[in-house]
Amino acid sequence: SMASGSGVGASGSATLPARHSFNRLPVTNIKQYLKENHNLEQCNQIQVGEDGTCGGFLIKQGEVVKNWKKRYFVYNPLKRTFTYFTDHTRKQVKGIIYFDGINLIYADTNDGGEWSGAGGGGGGGRGRVASGGEKEWSHTFHICTDLRNYHIRAQTKAVMRIWMDLLALTKIEQPFNV
Repeated sequence: SMASGSGVGASGSATLPARHSFNRLPVTNIKQYLKENHNLEQCNQIQVGEDGTCGGFLIKQGEVVKNWKKRYFVYNPLKRTFTYFTDHTRKQVKGIIYFDGINLIYADTNDGGEWSGAGGGGGGGRGRVASGGEKEWSHTFHICTDLRNYHIRAQTKAVMRIWMDLLALTKIEQPFNV
């Protein structure tokens, strides 16, 4: 195990550059922020911890093999990571997206043909899984990092908006004076 990964404790935090301080998030209480800005009752797909960590299932497109796989994502404001696992047990890490590496977060404008009431017309069905149960997983957003671009689908638009909002929070106080 890497020693650097454990540098989150009180003693180890002094070795990190100041810009990695979790105080950089403009929101101190993530749970309260989500309650005030989103309907969390409708979004029981996302578990929000008292420490601000958020977990939930999303579907991610593979980098090499372009199939879509369900992954359990965990947003950690203290470690400044968005980590994905094979499942909710969080035992097997499949990948880590570092907040500081994120350059852009955006949603598909063609979000399941919902915009402007274009139901299936005008190429509305492109790139979507046609099988019945997958229609609800058609809300796609993208995370562009220095290393790669992630293509991710949420079960509902409300869930997608929460994840995008959480990720956008990490960029608000971007340090330009480094």
